[in-house]
Amino acid sequence: MRADPQTLQAHAAFLRTLPPLPISPRAEAYLRSGHEVALEHRGQAIFARRFDAGPRKALLVHGVNGRASQWVKLASRLQAAGITPVLFDAPGHGFTGGEQTDTDLSAEVIQAVVERVAGVDIAIAHSFGNAWLYRALAKGLRVERLVTLCGPARARYIVDQHVQRCRLSPEQAQAFCGLLEARHGTDFWQAYSPAQIARQLETAALIVHDRADSIIQYAQALELRAAFAQAELLSTERLGHFDLLKDDQVIAAILAFVDGAPASDVARPDAAAPG
Repeated sequence: MRADPQTLQAHAAFLRTLPPLPISPRAEAYLRSGHEVALEHRGQAIFARRFDAGPRKALLVHGVNGRASQWVKLASRLQAAGITPVLFDAPGHGFTGGEQTDTDLSAEVIQAVVERVAGVDIAIAHSFGNAWLYRALAKGLRVERLVTLCGPARARYIVDQHVQRCRLSPEQAQAFCGLLEARHGTDFWQAYSPAQIARQLETAALIVHDRADSIIQYAQALELRAAFAQAELLSTERLGHFDLLKDDQVIAAILAFVDGAPASDVARPDAAAPG
């Protein structure tokens, strides 16, 4: 099926990123204080920083249209706990710059950053950045502990959301999906779905999701948890899609989990319910 101009525009928009989020002077000062991880990928300089604190390292992956500065509070807490955080801005984001990215490109950058810092023990991702991280895991990245914040379970969910935003007709949606399959392969729906990838992982995982998340529905977290051999779900209330990144109780649960506590010990139903 041939794609009409509106469908082609929707496909271009699927790859295009928004202008970088504003960054506070304090957050920028923190990021600039880290050790530069010198990296160039596909001819583009990647902004990446390492904050030395101990031998264990944690990679923090922001979401689509996010940036590394969103992790400053959690990164500083990891440092205080003796864990070295590694932060980066994906192509099309933050200080890395550019106007577009896709799952494969960002997954390649994740792998390149991890290789440059000689491996990481922990990976933490937010929102659609989980699609990038899980793709890297499918490509061979290995970690001991995995934390998914507000992530999707299925590629179909990601695509359906975009189709709705672009107001494509059923025929246009079918053509749009054909463009994705032409770019990524006909196995796109399985190969790029975090839940499908999770079924092949032996990594201990903590999934954190707000019940009222308006960006990625809570049902996605339930589906993702069911796909793991060993994972627990920490459900939050009234934190939405972004506030849990800086919520003290959520951060405490993440720190306990990456320190070795069983996921079931930190994923109590009331663990992150505001008082």
